[in-house]
Amino acid sequence: HRKNTTTNSLSLSLSFTPAQLQHHMSHSHPSSSASPNSLQSLLSPFLKKVQIPHEHSKVYKDECLLSFDTVYSDAGLFVSLNTFQCYSKGYLHKYEKKSHDTLYLNIKRIEKKDPNEKLHKDQEIKRLAIGVEGGFQVDSFSDNYDELLSLVCLEPINQVIQLPNDELPDKIQKSISGILKFASAEKKEAIKAWVDDKDYKESKYARDLKQLDNEGHPPLPRENWQCKECGMKDNLWLCLTCGQILCGRRYFDGSGGNNHMVDHNDQTAHPLVVKMGTITPEGADVFSYAENDMVLDPLLREHLAYWGIDQDKMKKTSKSMAEMELDLNKNLEFSSISEAGKNLEPLFGPGFTGLCNMGNTCYMASTMQVLFSIPEWKKKYYDPDFKLFDELPLSTNITDNVEVQLTKLANGLLSGDYSIPAEDESEHTTSEGGDKMDTSDDEQKTKIKSGEQHGITPRSFKNVIGRDHPEFSTNRQQDAIEYFQYLMSKIDQNERGMNASDDPVDIFKFKMESRWECTQSHNVKYTDEEALNLNLPVPLEKSPNFSVYMEYREKLEKFEREDKEAMKKATEENKPHLPKDRPEAVRPRVTMLDCLRNFTSDEIVDGFYSTAIKGRTQARKNTRLGTFPDYLVVQIQRYYLTNMGQPKKMDVSIDEVQELDLKFMRGNGLREGEVLLPEEDESSQGPDINMDIVNQLVDMGMNELHAKNAVLETGNSNADAAITFLFANQGNPVLDRPIEAKKSSGKTYNADESLVQNMVSMGMSEAESRVALHLTKNDTEAAIDMMFSNMEAVQKEMNAPAQEEAKIEKPPTTYCDGNEQYELFAMVSHIGTHTSCGHYVAHIKIDGQWVIFNDRKVAKSESPPFDLAYMYFYKRK
Repeated sequence: HRKNTTTNSLSLSLSFTPAQLQHHMSHSHPSSSASPNSLQSLLSPFLKKVQIPHEHSKVYKDECLLSFDTVYSDAGLFVSLNTFQCYSKGYLHKYEKKSHDTLYLNIKRIEKKDPNEKLHKDQEIKRLAIGVEGGFQVDSFSDNYDELLSLVCLEPINQVIQLPNDELPDKIQKSISGILKFASAEKKEAIKAWVDDKDYKESKYARDLKQLDNEGHPPLPRENWQCKECGMKDNLWLCLTCGQILCGRRYFDGSGGNNHMVDHNDQTAHPLVVKMGTITPEGADVFSYAENDMVLDPLLREHLAYWGIDQDKMKKTSKSMAEMELDLNKNLEFSSISEAGKNLEPLFGPGFTGLCNMGNTCYMASTMQVLFSIPEWKKKYYDPDFKLFDELPLSTNITDNVEVQLTKLANGLLSGDYSIPAEDESEHTTSEGGDKMDTSDDEQKTKIKSGEQHGITPRSFKNVIGRDHPEFSTNRQQDAIEYFQYLMSKIDQNERGMNASDDPVDIFKFKMESRWECTQSHNVKYTDEEALNLNLPVPLEKSPNFSVYMEYREKLEKFEREDKEAMKKATEENKPHLPKDRPEAVRPRVTMLDCLRNFTSDEIVDGFYSTAIKGRTQARKNTRLGTFPDYLVVQIQRYYLTNMGQPKKMDVSIDEVQELDLKFMRGNGLREGEVLLPEEDESSQGPDINMDIVNQLVDMGMNELHAKNAVLETGNSNADAAITFLFANQGNPVLDRPIEAKKSSGKTYNADESLVQNMVSMGMSEAESRVALHLTKNDTEAAIDMMFSNMEAVQKEMNAPAQEEAKIEKPPTTYCDGNEQYELFAMVSHIGTHTSCGHYVAHIKIDGQWVIFNDRKVAKSESPPFDLAYMYFYKRK
């Protein structure tokens, strides 16, 4: 649907220079009066710069590369017929001045006035996917809008030509057709990232799955399907190994099942289960407990037939896991953390701009809202004139430029241009995907009260930060603290590459001072390491109601045990199960000071190599802060791994969080009377192994030697990385390698440490990953391919003698330091059972008022969840 535009109407909406604007106002319809020959001759000198796109061309036509304006903005977007880059009216001349491109396709969409013409408005979303049936249809909104097109000719032509126009030169016609025909670069990126939130992999257990004797499990009619333990008839799963039908896991909001299939797996370790109501001739939801993920079963038809289920005759009656995740996300706003149910006063304007959730991106949104509330970050990146763009070479790929994307995001959040109340959207703009507000007055008032606004969608920012990362490049939910740490490393690396003097990451950096005391000689050593945040375990035993809490835990365990037995008995007797009331929940309360003092308390470390006794012994270790940053980030360890390796949330309140006096945490180095451990050549020592991680793995039933090698190969990073490495390298001789003394090769490798850690997180050896990245010049994809297809080259490089190389000294980090008093200015809270699901919300103190940032909703906070936050952000008083 396209309409012709007049020259006047479009020229008035453009931000032309005064001379150009005067030209347009004094020439009403220059293109209309031009003959075909004159039009050809007019445009002929500029045809050599016109390019014709093909299906692999990067065509930008959805969002301005420097702002968040779209084709639904007042003047639409202007796409260069040379580079296929697009800009809004505010930045068009900035680009034209640099590129000297003359010809642009102007695309603008206006909502149809006739409601009878509107289609797809209430399309039901059933899949976490884009461009597939049941998913988000990227073009479904096009029938609700008229598309206005014109050819804009800047200097020296200064004309706007109505489209369609058959008299345009053939090359221009083909260029415009290609721009309109081919999918945009933004859309291609989105489709690549979304395929039901991920591409499911074939389970390694599927092809060799052993199915037990089925004589005791005759096929049941569908109407008789129910959980064997509790009689539940919804959310049922079939164990493909033994044929038992049991209910699924219980979700954090109380929905789901009663965990009976989870319990069954704990007892039997049967790997694969299928969700009953999702079975159709096309497939089904299959979950692997052993791999802890949704998977593909290529033999599903045969596995189901074994239990008397004809896949070809099955119809979908239950929500898929993707649909259930969508429903859970819809209901998250009713959590107390998001302050739902309260009549919160919405806020709009500069600094109060919401961020659209692109599908599990609330971890990023909450983090970025906090960062761009910090004055140093505003000063660094807020640049409405985008002077940075003027300084960059024309050849710069600005979609891949970290600083450009940070500046674009800062401008979007801080300008207030996109912080528009829902009731004004019809006059100003539309939401992501063109879903404009079309509601009654009462519905509009509800929208305003909720604080929902248009906001911005930082897709290009997410792409450039997450690219090459195995998790942050996906649309899966992530841990906010891990994202914060990764983002800081990415920005820090970018700033140091430019030799910048105002690295915004420096305000968070501090030195952690560790004191190690040999328990035999009592000699000591001090080590420093750089940190970005404090990670605080919660000492539950410090809670005043700890004994009451433990009594509650005992009552809860007894209740769950008896309830399980009662359900089983009721099922056997074919009677209804009448559950008793659950014990009243008790939440332990611990102060922030308790957590901080616990952090600095002594701990005993096994396997410490003491140069005083020339052997391994125990060491007494404690940790202090060597410097105090301007901004201190504190993470509360609310999440932990159970003995079965499953993530679980600790339900605990943290009190007294708004002000901190941390004088007691300052480290002062060597104390009077202390004797330092003798220095010794590290080659005589064994490798440094984090025995805390090793002990965690051993407690989970893993071989100690295997655990030590896994911890070494993953750089002593964390238990999760070591477990991943163990599972990915079963049978690999590296796990049985003896722990020998370190041998210094004297070799250094030019490998990006963040990329090294990315490969380690995939289960690869740290040392080998570093060498592969060095050999491939930090090309992650090539390095991974080398690890699988050309390991000989990696081993050859590792075994080659060291070459004398000129050492490049990195400039030392200068840590800010000051007094130890802090006040809370922001929090990021998480709702959910563990960090890979649920929802994140930010609360920020702005001009003395706490404000909640919940995706596109921004409002005054009435009751900030001080005791329930996951990340606390402090600034020095």
